[in-house]
Amino acid sequence: MRLFSLCFAPLLTTLLCGMGNAWGMDQAADAQLLSRAFRQHQAIMLFIDPDSGAIVDANEAASQFYGLPLAQLTQRHIQEINALTPEEVAAERQRAKDEKRTYFIFPHRLANGSVRTVEVYSSPLQMSDGRTLLFSLIHDTAGKHLPDEALRRYQTQLETTVLERTRELAGQNSQQRNLFLLGLLLQMAIIGILAVNIRRRRRVEQALASEKAALHDSEAYNRLLFAESRIAMVVMDPSNFRFLDCNKASVALYQASSRQTVLNWTPLDVSAPFQPDGQDSLSSARMHVEACLRNGSEIFNWLQQRPNGKTWTAEVHLMTLHDHNRPLILFSLIDISERLETERRLAHYHADLEVMVEQRTLQLAKARDAAEAANQAKTAFVATIGHEIRTPLNAISGMAHLLKRNNQQAEQQVRLQKIEDAAEHLNSLINDLLDLSKIEAGKLNLESIELSPDAILANVQSMLADRAQAKGLALHIETGTLPKRLLGDPTRLKQAVLNYAGNAIKFTTEGSITLGCEIQQQGVDCLLLRFWVRDTGCGIPPEQLSQLFASFEQGSSSVSRTHGGTGLGLAITRRLAELMNGQAGADSIPGVGSTFWFTACLKPAPHTATNTPLPTANVQVFPGKRLLLVDDEAINREIAYELLKELAVDIDCACDGREALAMAQSQPYDLILMDMQMPHLDGLEATRLIRQDPTLQHMPILAMTANTYAENQADCQAVGMNDFIAKPIHPDRLLSIVSHWLQTGKYPPNKT
Repeated sequence: MRLFSLCFAPLLTTLLCGMGNAWGMDQAADAQLLSRAFRQHQAIMLFIDPDSGAIVDANEAASQFYGLPLAQLTQRHIQEINALTPEEVAAERQRAKDEKRTYFIFPHRLANGSVRTVEVYSSPLQMSDGRTLLFSLIHDTAGKHLPDEALRRYQTQLETTVLERTRELAGQNSQQRNLFLLGLLLQMAIIGILAVNIRRRRRVEQALASEKAALHDSEAYNRLLFAESRIAMVVMDPSNFRFLDCNKASVALYQASSRQTVLNWTPLDVSAPFQPDGQDSLSSARMHVEACLRNGSEIFNWLQQRPNGKTWTAEVHLMTLHDHNRPLILFSLIDISERLETERRLAHYHADLEVMVEQRTLQLAKARDAAEAANQAKTAFVATIGHEIRTPLNAISGMAHLLKRNNQQAEQQVRLQKIEDAAEHLNSLINDLLDLSKIEAGKLNLESIELSPDAILANVQSMLADRAQAKGLALHIETGTLPKRLLGDPTRLKQAVLNYAGNAIKFTTEGSITLGCEIQQQGVDCLLLRFWVRDTGCGIPPEQLSQLFASFEQGSSSVSRTHGGTGLGLAITRRLAELMNGQAGADSIPGVGSTFWFTACLKPAPHTATNTPLPTANVQVFPGKRLLLVDDEAINREIAYELLKELAVDIDCACDGREALAMAQSQPYDLILMDMQMPHLDGLEATRLIRQDPTLQHMPILAMTANTYAENQADCQAVGMNDFIAKPIHPDRLLSIVSHWLQTGKYPPNKT
């Protein structure tokens, strides 16, 4: 509307009053030069009230960037656009108003809800009416260059507008002259309306005066915008590269002595001889100016040089203007040296950080490898120690059994039983230590074979019945309806229940022990069972419950003094439960009793699965049968020899695998008992060589070893052994297994 009133009002006045003076038209067009620079500049510009934050004015670039029409944008406050808090925005406006800071980086919110990071150059301007406004030049850091197509459309639109305006002015001048003549004729013909025309002329003159005042304000406004802005701006003639005009900010940025000094320069006087790409500044400047004249605008970085020789980098925005069809270039400069230095430092820091991360990764990898090696060494050491302890332990328990069998004195029987009990306790402790070491090393592999929860509880009950009866405790089983066939590791389940039940008997002086199992959760591929052991013992204080399942922890120090034990059983039970995708815990009431529980996830057994156990054999005599007993320890051979004599068999002995291989190939045997760790030739290699003889492929070979892990049993089966006897040797189990294989005869190797 302001452009309309400035240009059309003088013509209307001349038309009505019969005046032919059109001098106001050219002046109005000139006055719009700086206004058009503000409105059509590709840079985003805002005028902001520093006190209220209201957006007083904005250009088309701001409207397009924020996605709001100008009418709506100028009705908003900057705190509605800035994503910072209103308090932070107000503080930053005050800094800009006080000229304490002119460069900012803000998150600005667009109409579509997205947030863009922008650079803002803001400085105060004193208006003619006494107001102080903030002039802000905003740069979108997400993209510094406009698309070529958009720039070409803008140039075409601008040129079309100029041509249409020129034709409009020419037509209006012609129409004005015709109406002037018509006005003279009407004045001569109708003298009576002279007074009316005079009154109309006075009104038009008043309107013209108002428009002239508005034009003056507009010129002052745009001149103030250019001259007082803290953003360096220069007007240049592209034909000779001479500077035609500049503002105070450019004088300060160039560090020139005066404005006239800047106007005596060309771009080459304030540029480094060569740009960072190696091209000389003159050729590069011509290239950018030609691109600006062709596309309407151009944005690029430029290496500048001050009078003292110091170089700095500016971000340059070029824009074409037309002054009476004379092309000019308005450019603004922003010193980005500090920003580029910060980016360089960040890139350097990023590179250093990557090197540090790589070095740290290598250090961690070495530490991991060292920890794994140490863990493997610890596991091997514990296994070796376990084997070395079991060997003499086998001698202790075996000799105690033989003495007990041959000595009928009651007092000696009691003492020998105590030796056997101590040996059994020591063996249990060794097993716990080895299991815990295996679990911590992540090498305890669970089996997945068919089992029955009812059978596991019944087995535990039978194993502990004598101990419970000796203390006068009742040992019960409580179960609901449980599946008869599931897949899991029955050995580890029984071990966990035994740990709980053994502790319950140890800590209960009267009452009862109850073993139980129930279905806690049923899924398609998993049945979560909850095993529990409830006692009527002394109970455990709440503050001690959380410590029970830690390794080597017991309820209190008095417990180990009163009842003994290492505290490993509960820790192993929790680890086993976790390996079976379950948990372990306890509930207790002091003076009433405790319930220890664990859960395990077991899979349903396929309907086609069968697990036919080997038939048990009664111990009997086998006269005429010949056995080969292989062990490098003389005392182990003596104990096994004495125990096997109960079967009335003929027994030959070998000291190592090499001797056993020669004896097996030289004479027939009905069964071989083979130790695993022996000098010269161990039990595994000896068995492998024996199985290579076609005549010995079906002869039963039973392993005897102190290494009782599942992988050890798997190694035995892999070379063709038929069964596995753990050391220390339990006499009844030894005789039962040997009897079974002697009754069965030549039985094929067990591959399951």
